[in-house]
Amino acid sequence: MLLGRRVYSTLAHAVSKGTVYRGRMLFLVFLVGSALAAPAPLSVSPGDAALVFELPAVNERAAVKLTKSTSISLADFVGIAPAHARRAVLLHFYTPSKGTEALPALQQISKRYASKGVLVLGVCSAQIERRPASTCIPGTAPSFPILDDGHGIVSSRYGVSDYPLTLVIDAKGHVFAIGQPQGAVIEAEIEAELKGLLQD
Repeated sequence: MLLGRRVYSTLAHAVSKGTVYRGRMLFLVFLVGSALAAPAPLSVSPGDAALVFELPAVNERAAVKLTKSTSISLADFVGIAPAHARRAVLLHFYTPSKGTEALPALQQISKRYASKGVLVLGVCSAQIERRPASTCIPGTAPSFPILDDGHGIVSSRYGVSDYPLTLVIDAKGHVFAIGQPQGAVIEAEIEAELKGLLQD
């Protein structure tokens, strides 16, 4: 954002001084401003294969309870011959300042749908905000694993630049739904997607 303001203020200053810009320069300024203002497109779309990853858990007990390991691999739950097969995995990408308010709603979804084969995974990128991984869990640790994406490597592979972002992945390992539900509608929107998937 700061760079965008510099580009804009430099242009405004030059125009006020009577400097004439050619069409190409104005177009370049427009492109730079647009690129800085708009989030980058995602690397996956509904129907695409989900990108496989393995990350350490912040709340290690939740991971050990699932897999007897302190790390979680998406391939353990969906795709070809997973060790701990699930009908769906809900990935919630967030940072300590954007998306932690969804954790209580995700905890309720986890409790309600665990017996139906749904696994919730939080993927937190704390270090992009220069914070420790412990800030990914602001209160009581949820019963589902919160994964430490550190510098946002997995998030960037998925093309996540606007947090929070939630993906529903089906049993075959394909992205079923992508969204940014927030506020009071988080549970309702996610449940609507899960019901649609589980009925198939």
